[in-house]
Amino acid sequence: MGDIDSLREREKELQCLYHVQQCTLNSSKEPIERVLEDVARSLPSGWQRPSATGACIEYFQERYATSNFREGVPALRHPIVLGGREVGCITVSDTGLGEDADPGEVFLPEESQLLAAVTNLLTNFLEWRHLEV
Repeated sequence: MGDIDSLREREKELQCLYHVQQCTLNSSKEPIERVLEDVARSLPSGWQRPSATGACIEYFQERYATSNFREGVPALRHPIVLGGREVGCITVSDTGLGEDADPGEVFLPEESQLLAAVTNLLTNFLEWRHLEV
């Protein structure tokens, strides 16, 4: 990957993070469900192949998934932990490379870091909302 391509990928990741942050910061009156749906919709834009990428946020047994999300294909998963207890997860799937591809080979290391950063932002938001209640 050339320098310009690397910069474009980084730009997509930063735009995705910015959008997730906007979803969580500007939502003090929004229902949590709507925020989770908005975050899920914004995630594919930060990955290599946005059109083949889907996202699903599971939170207390509720699922908020984009239309492109597929189970059984290569995926990255990161748990949502509140108070030391796993209460859900964020999963990003990629339908572009087939079901038997290794996630370690399909996703860039930066995408795993992006998912961890998004999960951190979302966890902070959820903790804040729970304290508010």
